[in-house]
Amino acid sequence: MSRLRVPFAASLYAGPGFQTVARAASAFADCVEWPQVATWVPRLSSVGIAVPVTFVAQGPGVTVGGYDDEIVERRRVPSRERSWHDFLNMLVWATFPRAKTALHRRQREAVARARSLNPAAPRRDRGGDALAMLDEGGVLAVGSKRLVFGHALYEHLVAGERNVPAFVVPLQALPTVEHVDQALALLLADPTSFASPTDLGRAKLAELA
Repeated sequence: MSRLRVPFAASLYAGPGFQTVARAASAFADCVEWPQVATWVPRLSSVGIAVPVTFVAQGPGVTVGGYDDEIVERRRVPSRERSWHDFLNMLVWATFPRAKTALHRRQREAVARARSLNPAAPRRDRGGDALAMLDEGGVLAVGSKRLVFGHALYEHLVAGERNVPAFVVPLQALPTVEHVDQALALLLADPTSFASPTDLGRAKLAELA
Protein backbone atom coordinates (compact mmCIF):
# COMPACT_ATOMS: atom_id res chain seq x y z
CA MET A 1 0.00 0.00 0.00
CA SER A 2 2.99 2.34 0.34
CA ARG A 3 2.92 2.75 -3.48
CA LEU A 4 -0.77 3.64 -3.64
CA ARG A 5 -1.25 5.44 -6.97
CA VAL A 6 -4.20 7.68 -6.20
CA PRO A 7 -4.02 11.45 -6.86
CA PHE A 8 -4.33 13.68 -3.84
CA ALA A 9 -7.83 14.95 -3.15
CA ALA A 10 -9.14 16.13 0.19
CA SER A 11 -12.48 14.44 -0.49
CA LEU A 12 -10.80 11.02 -0.43
CA TYR A 13 -10.15 11.20 3.31
CA ALA A 14 -13.38 12.93 4.31
CA GLY A 15 -15.69 9.94 3.94
CA PRO A 16 -16.76 7.05 6.18
CA GLY A 17 -13.95 5.57 8.24
CA PHE A 18 -11.99 8.80 8.63
CA GLN A 19 -13.93 10.23 11.57
CA THR A 20 -11.08 9.45 13.98
CA VAL A 21 -8.62 11.74 12.16
CA ALA A 22 -11.19 14.29 10.96
CA ARG A 23 -9.86 17.17 13.06
CA ALA A 24 -6.30 16.71 11.78
CA ALA A 25 -7.56 16.24 8.23
CA SER A 26 -9.44 19.55 8.41
CA ALA A 27 -6.07 21.32 8.29
CA PHE A 28 -5.69 20.13 4.68
CA ALA A 29 -9.28 20.47 3.49
CA ASP A 30 -8.43 23.34 1.12
CA CYS A 31 -5.57 21.50 -0.59
CA VAL A 32 -6.13 20.59 -4.23
CA GLU A 33 -2.59 19.28 -4.70
CA TRP A 34 -0.23 17.37 -2.42
CA PRO A 35 0.81 19.58 0.51
CA GLN A 36 4.57 19.63 0.93
CA VAL A 37 5.93 17.83 3.98
CA ALA A 38 7.38 21.11 5.32
CA THR A 39 3.85 22.56 5.54
CA TRP A 40 2.33 19.74 7.60
CA VAL A 41 3.17 21.02 11.08
CA PRO A 42 2.23 24.68 10.34
CA ARG A 43 -1.10 23.53 8.91
CA LEU A 44 -1.82 21.40 11.96
CA SER A 45 -0.94 24.36 14.17
CA SER A 46 -3.47 26.48 12.28
CA VAL A 47 -6.29 24.25 13.59
CA GLY A 48 -4.88 24.14 17.12
CA ILE A 49 -3.06 20.79 16.92
CA ALA A 50 0.43 20.50 18.40
CA VAL A 51 2.53 17.45 17.61
CA PRO A 52 5.65 16.31 19.52
CA VAL A 53 7.57 15.68 16.30
CA THR A 54 8.38 17.44 13.08
CA PHE A 55 8.04 15.86 9.65
CA VAL A 56 11.02 16.10 7.32
CA ALA A 57 11.09 15.32 3.63
CA GLN A 58 12.92 12.06 3.11
CA GLY A 59 16.02 12.25 0.95
CA PRO A 60 19.79 11.69 0.87
CA GLY A 61 21.49 12.88 4.04
CA VAL A 62 18.24 13.65 5.85
CA THR A 63 18.35 10.78 8.34
CA VAL A 64 21.25 9.88 10.62
CA GLY A 65 20.04 6.63 12.18
CA GLY A 66 17.17 4.25 11.65
CA TYR A 67 13.56 5.36 11.33
CA ASP A 68 12.71 4.77 15.00
CA ASP A 69 16.02 6.34 16.09
CA GLU A 70 15.10 9.51 14.23
CA ILE A 71 11.74 9.66 15.97
CA VAL A 72 12.90 8.80 19.49
CA GLU A 73 16.22 10.66 19.56
CA ARG A 74 15.57 13.59 17.23
CA ARG A 75 11.78 13.91 17.23
CA ARG A 76 11.79 13.84 13.43
CA VAL A 77 9.62 11.65 11.22
CA PRO A 78 11.18 11.09 7.77
CA SER A 79 8.32 11.35 5.28
CA ARG A 80 8.06 11.04 1.52
CA GLU A 81 6.56 13.79 -0.60
CA ARG A 82 3.35 12.82 -2.39
CA SER A 83 2.95 9.62 -0.37
CA TRP A 84 -0.46 8.58 0.95
CA HIS A 85 1.24 6.22 3.41
CA ASP A 86 3.29 8.99 5.02
CA PHE A 87 0.59 11.66 4.79
CA LEU A 88 -1.93 9.41 6.55
CA ASN A 89 0.68 8.45 9.12
CA MET A 90 0.98 12.16 9.90
CA LEU A 91 -2.77 12.41 10.49
CA VAL A 92 -2.52 9.55 12.98
CA TRP A 93 0.43 11.27 14.70
CA ALA A 94 -1.70 14.40 15.03
CA THR A 95 -4.55 12.40 16.54
CA PHE A 96 -2.63 9.99 18.80
CA PRO A 97 0.67 11.78 19.61
CA ARG A 98 1.29 10.06 22.96
CA ALA A 99 0.54 6.59 21.67
CA LYS A 100 2.66 7.03 18.54
CA THR A 101 5.58 8.28 20.61
CA ALA A 102 5.31 5.30 22.96
CA LEU A 103 4.93 2.87 20.06
CA HIS A 104 8.09 4.01 18.28
CA ARG A 105 10.01 3.91 21.54
CA ARG A 106 8.94 0.29 21.95
CA GLN A 107 9.79 -0.52 18.32
CA ARG A 108 13.25 0.93 18.77
CA GLU A 109 13.74 -1.18 21.89
CA ALA A 110 12.55 -4.30 20.05
CA VAL A 111 15.11 -3.81 17.29
CA ALA A 112 17.91 -3.20 19.81
CA ARG A 113 16.89 -6.26 21.81
CA ALA A 114 16.89 -8.54 18.76
CA ARG A 115 20.28 -7.29 17.62
CA SER A 116 21.82 -7.64 21.09
CA LEU A 117 20.89 -11.32 21.09
CA ASN A 118 22.03 -11.94 17.55
CA PRO A 119 23.48 -9.22 15.26
CA ALA A 120 22.35 -11.28 12.26
CA ALA A 121 18.79 -11.62 13.60
CA PRO A 122 15.76 -10.22 11.80
CA ARG A 123 15.15 -6.52 12.24
CA ARG A 124 12.63 -7.15 15.03
CA ASP A 125 11.30 -9.93 17.25
CA ARG A 126 7.71 -11.12 17.69
CA GLY A 127 6.98 -8.21 19.99
CA GLY A 128 8.22 -5.89 17.28
CA ASP A 129 5.96 -7.68 14.79
CA ALA A 130 2.96 -7.06 17.05
CA LEU A 131 3.82 -3.38 17.35
CA ALA A 132 4.18 -3.05 13.58
CA MET A 133 0.79 -4.71 13.08
CA LEU A 134 -0.75 -2.23 15.51
CA ASP A 135 0.97 0.71 13.83
CA GLU A 136 -0.10 -0.30 10.33
CA GLY A 137 -3.40 -2.07 10.87
CA GLY A 138 -4.68 -1.37 14.39
CA VAL A 139 -8.28 -0.61 15.29
CA LEU A 140 -9.11 0.47 18.85
CA ALA A 141 -12.33 -0.97 20.26
CA VAL A 142 -13.41 1.68 22.77
CA GLY A 143 -16.71 0.58 24.21
CA SER A 144 -19.11 0.59 21.26
CA LYS A 145 -16.84 2.87 19.18
CA ARG A 146 -14.19 1.75 16.73
CA LEU A 147 -11.26 4.12 16.16
CA VAL A 148 -8.93 3.42 13.24
CA PHE A 149 -5.33 3.75 14.40
CA GLY A 150 -3.32 1.99 11.70
CA HIS A 151 -2.30 4.33 8.89
CA ALA A 152 -2.15 1.51 6.32
CA LEU A 153 -5.85 0.92 6.97
CA TYR A 154 -6.52 4.50 5.94
CA GLU A 155 -4.68 3.76 2.70
CA HIS A 156 -7.09 0.92 2.06
CA LEU A 157 -9.99 3.29 2.67
CA VAL A 158 -8.54 5.81 0.20
CA ALA A 159 -8.29 3.01 -2.35
CA GLY A 160 -11.86 1.94 -1.64
CA GLU A 161 -10.77 -1.39 -0.14
CA ARG A 162 -12.50 -2.57 3.04
CA ASN A 163 -12.27 -6.35 2.94
CA VAL A 164 -8.78 -6.32 4.48
CA PRO A 165 -7.39 -7.59 7.81
CA ALA A 166 -7.41 -5.35 10.87
CA PHE A 167 -5.92 -5.98 14.31
CA VAL A 168 -8.14 -5.09 17.24
CA VAL A 169 -7.09 -3.70 20.63
CA PRO A 170 -9.88 -3.55 23.23
CA LEU A 171 -9.86 -0.54 25.53
CA GLN A 172 -12.28 0.62 28.19
CA ALA A 173 -14.96 3.13 27.24
CA LEU A 174 -13.37 6.59 27.31
CA PRO A 175 -14.98 9.98 26.61
CA THR A 176 -12.56 11.53 24.10
CA VAL A 177 -9.87 10.61 21.60
CA GLU A 178 -7.36 12.37 23.87
CA HIS A 179 -8.27 9.98 26.69
CA VAL A 180 -7.90 7.04 24.31
CA ASP A 181 -4.49 8.32 23.22
CA GLN A 182 -3.33 8.50 26.83
CA ALA A 183 -4.71 5.04 27.66
CA LEU A 184 -3.00 3.42 24.68
CA ALA A 185 0.27 5.21 25.49
CA LEU A 186 0.13 3.82 29.03
CA LEU A 187 -0.55 0.34 27.69
CA LEU A 188 2.40 0.62 25.30
CA ALA A 189 4.63 1.78 28.16
CA ASP A 190 4.15 -1.64 29.75
CA PRO A 191 6.97 -3.78 28.30
CA THR A 192 4.85 -6.93 28.66
CA SER A 193 2.08 -5.61 26.39
CA PHE A 194 1.98 -6.61 22.72
CA ALA A 195 4.59 -9.31 23.27
CA SER A 196 3.34 -11.30 20.28
CA PRO A 197 0.98 -10.90 17.32
CA THR A 198 -1.35 -13.30 19.13
CA ASP A 199 -2.06 -10.49 21.61
CA LEU A 200 -4.06 -8.71 18.91
CA GLY A 201 -7.61 -9.58 17.90
CA ARG A 202 -8.44 -10.14 14.26
CA ALA A 203 -11.27 -8.73 12.15
CA LYS A 204 -11.95 -7.23 8.75
CA LEU A 205 -11.87 -3.48 8.23
CA ALA A 206 -15.35 -3.64 6.72
CA GLU A 207 -16.66 -4.89 10.07
CA LEU A 208 -15.09 -2.09 12.06
CA ALA A 209 -14.54 1.21 10.26
